[in-house]
Amino acid sequence: MNLQPKTVLMGLASIVCVGALATAQIIRLNLSQMVSRIDNAVVGTITDKQYTQVSTPLSGDLYFTTLTIAGRSLVNGQPLTVEVSYMGAEGEGVYSAEAPSADETKIGREIVAFYKWEPNMGAGFASNALYAAHGGLYTTFLNRRGATIVQGRGEGYAVEKNVLLDKLDSDISTLHQNK
Repeated sequence: MNLQPKTVLMGLASIVCVGALATAQIIRLNLSQMVSRIDNAVVGTITDKQYTQVSTPLSGDLYFTTLTIAGRSLVNGQPLTVEVSYMGAEGEGVYSAEAPSADETKIGREIVAFYKWEPNMGAGFASNALYAAHGGLYTTFLNRRGATIVQGRGEGYAVEKNVLLDKLDSDISTLHQNK
C-alpha cells in the first residue's frame, strides 16, 4: 500500500484534533470522582476574562477563554488567584457547546471551578483546564439567610443538587485528603 503524504498529514491532523477535543469532553462524574482527577478547586470571583487564538498548520485556528478567579482553594482553604481555561471564545464569536455560558463567566460572577493542569489543551496551548468542560464550573448565589449556595447541575454532575458552600468545601477537603 502506497500512502500519499497528504493522506498521512490528514491522518495526523485528525489525531491532533481528536486529542485536543478529549480535554473538552463532558463526562459523568460524581464529586468523589471529580476530586480524584483534579489538581484543585477554587471558589472565587471572576476578575478577568481573556481570549487566545492559537494557529497551527495542522489544526488551524483554535480559540481559548482564560478566566482569572480570585478566591480560595476548596482543597486546602488557602487564598488563591488562578487562571483557568477552556476551549471556545464567545467574545471572539467562537462558541463551543461544551463551554460554560457567557452568563456563567461574566466578570464579577462568583463561581466554583474544578481544574487540572493540561500541558497541551490543543495546538500547544498550556493552562489549568476547566475539568469536564462546563461540568467543572458552578455558579453560586446567596439564600435568604445569607448563606452561599453552589448551584447544582443535575444528575451526572459533580454537584448534582444545590448545596451549601460550607458543606461542599468540607466534602472536597475530606475527599482530597483521602485521595
